[in-house]
Amino acid sequence: MNADVLRTVRRLVDPLALDHDDSGPVTVAPTTEEECAVILRTASLRGWTTAFTGLGNWSPRDRPADIVLSTRRLNQIVEVRPDDLFATVEAGVPMATLRERLRASDTWIPIDEPGTDRSIGSIVSTGTAGPLQSHFGPVRDQILGMTVVTPMGNTITAGGRLVKNVAGFDLPKLMIGGFGAFGLITRLHLRVRVLPESDVTEVALDDLTRLQRAREELVAADIPAASWEIRSLNRDHDSSPGWSLAVRVMGTREAVERHLERLGQRVKLTWDRLTDAEAVDYRASGTAAHSGGPVTVRVGTQPTTLGATMSLLREAFGGGFTTVMSPPAMLRWSGKADAAAIRELRAKLAELTVPLTVERAPWSTLSSVGHFGAFRPGVAPLLASLGAGFDPKTILTAPIVGV
Repeated sequence: MNADVLRTVRRLVDPLALDHDDSGPVTVAPTTEEECAVILRTASLRGWTTAFTGLGNWSPRDRPADIVLSTRRLNQIVEVRPDDLFATVEAGVPMATLRERLRASDTWIPIDEPGTDRSIGSIVSTGTAGPLQSHFGPVRDQILGMTVVTPMGNTITAGGRLVKNVAGFDLPKLMIGGFGAFGLITRLHLRVRVLPESDVTEVALDDLTRLQRAREELVAADIPAASWEIRSLNRDHDSSPGWSLAVRVMGTREAVERHLERLGQRVKLTWDRLTDAEAVDYRASGTAAHSGGPVTVRVGTQPTTLGATMSLLREAFGGGFTTVMSPPAMLRWSGKADAAAIRELRAKLAELTVPLTVERAPWSTLSSVGHFGAFRPGVAPLLASLGAGFDPKTILTAPIVGV
């Protein structure tokens, strides 16, 4: 631990905000945006390397830094306006807490929790969408605006509470999926929706080929699923049935039953309807599985290249936990993988113009491969230039671009 950093931070924030021991960096969890700004301004002036974290349950805690800035005490749900379909929350609010508060107002937000015990700010920062994106769109479609503290200690608010309230440079779209490379998200304006009358999930087990064909039949039948997800049921991918297909349908009770009846008629699998509790457990098991491996990656692909992409993923990494969702197709994989395997896979996928994003990995791996590997010329210099603009002193440990 850097004793000079600790002494300085003690003068800047409430002592209760400090959470440290002698073996690691100084960890501070401010309760206000103003404290965040003061800390980052000081870090920039003094050249402290700085890392961001949410609740501290997703990324490995091995990133070298003088100071770790956590949003876990920025945990207030500021406002929920069900009549206007928006909510304002601080970035450290756990997703479970947010879901419960919105449900009390008969609203919800179509963002899946892509890892165990994630905060809303962490999910937005990584830009990780789950199965609900197939109907409701990616994370950025649920964000109306945000407040960000830059590495220089400037506080910027962009967007607002209205869907059509964005002008000029669209800062939120840079921050969503930016992995903290451009600043710390402290507050979010969210687009919420009316809680559906009925929310039903049905699951079928089979081999991967049959379930992929079933997904195509589902699309052809024009069944308006709120989400669909194919997931591996084991780490080796080689047993039968070995995979599950979950289809989630929302709406009025009458409409949901009608759509599920058509699903059973058009997609000839053995469907098991889950109870509400079973559906929650099913989604939670996927969340836990993606949190269990040391490395998590996501791969965006097209239906025409999905088979080739999955084959390359299996050849590169072997066993692991895999989920497949749309649109048009996205894979998430969690398991064990080293930097060499990630670089090799990324190069092969680039030939298919398929991007691979490393969501999390041990620092020794992540610092080598970066979150993004550019598969189109010119992307890496652009991201590097943006990073330099927001963080000219290069204090943030955010390896956004791979080498």
